[in-house]
Amino acid sequence: MKRILIAIGTLGGGGAERVVSVWTKKLIEQGYDVHLLIHGRTDNEYEIPESAVIHPIAATPKDYAAIPYLKRLKKTREIVKSINPDLLFSFLPTIQIWMMFATIGLKLYRVETVRNSPWHEITDKKVKFLWKKCFKRCNAFIVQTPEQQTFFSEKVAKKAIVITNPVSPNCYANAKTEFPPKIRRFVAAGRITSQKNYPMMLDAFKKALAEKPDITLSIYGGGTEQNEKAVQDRITEMGLQDNVFLMGKSSTMHLEMKKHDAFLMSSDYEGMPNALLEAMVIGLIAVSTDCRTGPKDIIDHGVNGYLTPVGNADEMAKHILHLTDMTAEEISAMARDGQRKVADLCDDKKSFDTLIRLIEEQPNA
Repeated sequence: MKRILIAIGTLGGGGAERVVSVWTKKLIEQGYDVHLLIHGRTDNEYEIPESAVIHPIAATPKDYAAIPYLKRLKKTREIVKSINPDLLFSFLPTIQIWMMFATIGLKLYRVETVRNSPWHEITDKKVKFLWKKCFKRCNAFIVQTPEQQTFFSEKVAKKAIVITNPVSPNCYANAKTEFPPKIRRFVAAGRITSQKNYPMMLDAFKKALAEKPDITLSIYGGGTEQNEKAVQDRITEMGLQDNVFLMGKSSTMHLEMKKHDAFLMSSDYEGMPNALLEAMVIGLIAVSTDCRTGPKDIIDHGVNGYLTPVGNADEMAKHILHLTDMTAEEISAMARDGQRKVADLCDDKKSFDTLIRLIEEQPNA
């Protein structure tokens, strides 16, 4: 079996880290020799099988940042050479650029990954130039949606393989079989960052609240203290504190979602949003911005959810109100269609079989 190295900053945090956890577990089960190269250990890491070998460059990410650049590069290269992997998977732009330089001249098969909208992933021109070089020089790369593939030149795009995000088994295990007679409890989940555009969501919800004063919105997710305070202050300034609640992070998001009726997402851009996938698997009807990339691949507008233009609070409010007026039969039909759509789109076996084919069918570099 081939030896696989996965490079990522940490093992705790967002969607990329969760995918690394899932892939590592499945690859270990298939008998692969899996190694993980990270900056350092953190609290609340995703579960990694004991048989996977973790190689931290420093004790913590903070310690890693204190190491001079050239020493970091040298240590990274030494670790890669000691592992001598057949394939290298790199996650997230700064790691991908770093690993491109650290592995110059080494004989290994490099696979890059796209985890967000490539149109929005990087704003710095120099960094974006180097990031694009990663994809020009790699042997193959993974995208989450066909739309992400169109960002690259025709020559580079030929190296792309579409592998959708895996959905947590906890979501399938907690999928609803009975649905509410009316939709009143809305939920949102995601990091508290500008990308998620929570101000637009709050504007839309306030407009809907004027006609349906009994609806509520719970927002789950963490962020910097400054960002969380900004959202909470906006909730208070808009007089929404009796209907909109900032809930913080949750380690049992599947259970929290199950308590609600519908899901809202107001992002300006995404990759393939895990929270949206998980909400629909659980049985929540979603209203999402039609942003790059992901939502249009997940939601069939008017069939299992609704897509609204990015930044358009009026349109989101209109669809929120439409959900609140739906009959029990309409709610059940739309929610069940969403469950079926995501289960088929993110079929675990099909996605993992594609990953295995990538590993087994590509020749050694």
